[in-house]
Amino acid sequence: MVAAGHAQRLRLDPVEGPDASVPREDLEQVLDVLLDNATRYAGEGATVVVTAQVRGDEAVVRVEDDGPGVPDDDWDRVTERFWRGSSAEPGSGLGLSIAAALTAARGGELRLGPRPGGGTLAEVRLPVPERPGIGPSVAPPGGSGVSP
Repeated sequence: MVAAGHAQRLRLDPVEGPDASVPREDLEQVLDVLLDNATRYAGEGATVVVTAQVRGDEAVVRVEDDGPGVPDDDWDRVTERFWRGSSAEPGSGLGLSIAAALTAARGGELRLGPRPGGGTLAEVRLPVPERPGIGPSVAPPGGSGVSP
């Protein structure tokens, strides 16, 4: 799949989705921010890969790109409200701070950093509620993967 308006490749590596303790709208907003940033800043010809899996008691969604990444000195600031990197791209500087706040409000964590080999790696980690006697839950085949 090629991202609209960009000469980039988008690869989705779906799995049968885990149930996560987050409303669908919150997860959609977080992923929208991460995908928007990846396609906007990775540059022409970049590849963006989205994966999802369950690791123990967490649902983990990763969005990674092989673009130029973020300068090392800027990583500590990327989730600050209104902070924008040196890119000429328009934006409010709120997207990643909102995504981090939504994730934290649901007991999760947004991790951002350099991707090994170059680019950016964003990882959303959300708790997977345990079902009595079963352990962490996993959505049934064809399920949404997100609890309301």
